[in-house]
Amino acid sequence: TSLSAFSQVYLQLTSQLRLQAGVRYSHEKTSATSTTANTFAPVAGELSSFNDPVIPGSFISASGKKSWDKAGWKVGLDFKPTDSTMLYGYYARGFKSGGFTGRIAVAEDIGPFNPETLDTFEIGVKSDLLDRRLRINLAAFYNLYKNMQVTQNITYASGANSATIVNAGKAKTKGVELELTAVPVESLTLSGSLAYLDARYTKYDTRILGPSGLVAVSYAGNRLMNAPEWSGAASLNYVTAVAGGKAALFIQDTFASSKFTNFTGLPQERVDAINLVNANISWTPEDEMWSVSLYGRNLFDTKYYGQKSYFAPAYATAGMGTPREYGVTFKVSW
Repeated sequence: TSLSAFSQVYLQLTSQLRLQAGVRYSHEKTSATSTTANTFAPVAGELSSFNDPVIPGSFISASGKKSWDKAGWKVGLDFKPTDSTMLYGYYARGFKSGGFTGRIAVAEDIGPFNPETLDTFEIGVKSDLLDRRLRINLAAFYNLYKNMQVTQNITYASGANSATIVNAGKAKTKGVELELTAVPVESLTLSGSLAYLDARYTKYDTRILGPSGLVAVSYAGNRLMNAPEWSGAASLNYVTAVAGGKAALFIQDTFASSKFTNFTGLPQERVDAINLVNANISWTPEDEMWSVSLYGRNLFDTKYYGQKSYFAPAYATAGMGTPREYGVTFKVSW
């Protein structure tokens, strides 16, 4: 159950300078039950009771209930030196809801874990130049995560493995983002983006099973999961009149540098840089009541890993990325 109230105000300080401020209050109440039961329905078509596990003696059930009250806010300034350019800066606080863990190995794994908070500082410029044929947006940001909800992968002596979530992390991220959009001629739109990201845990405390039992371990200093240092995209969109309607061609190239897909940051969990090309050709009649398109994703059938995890010294898991995919889409509007 979630209830919230918010307010946003804007105050024009001068003809060029505007103050914006907002606040949001939320009340959330969550209840959950987690079990280890893996069951079969006794009769085809009937529901399982979820209290008759396949493995005798393995049944564990845990329940919890908790409520949270959190406030978030934003305050910033917008300055327009010209009609086509705006400089801005703001500070904002937000949060990720608390909750309970669904996968448990012991009853205590269920939690609860409390909300995670994020403080964001951002400055930037937004501009529309050359009679709105060129858009340039540039932003620099600095983020602070507190009470970060992080996974605790614990393997017990019994062999049971849990992935409970606790507030045992902090992180800092900072970076720069550049976005460009150009319309050199009518019907042709060129877009590009480039981002640099430095994202690291400043605290990540967990426990692992050692020779003498559970041992405390810190992963502070590791890069955040799924946070490439560089990423970018470039695209072309061309629209022209064809056979009493509009035909559109869209081509996009996306790039992301190497990243780690697990918080442990082991070399075996590093995913190499990924470059993918997607395209779409569509046609829409003049009344725009329907459209048909032919799409292709990962056109060059690039082989890449989407995820890797290493569980020393026993085994590793990995998931391949989606191979080349193509198809036809038909849409009707009414």
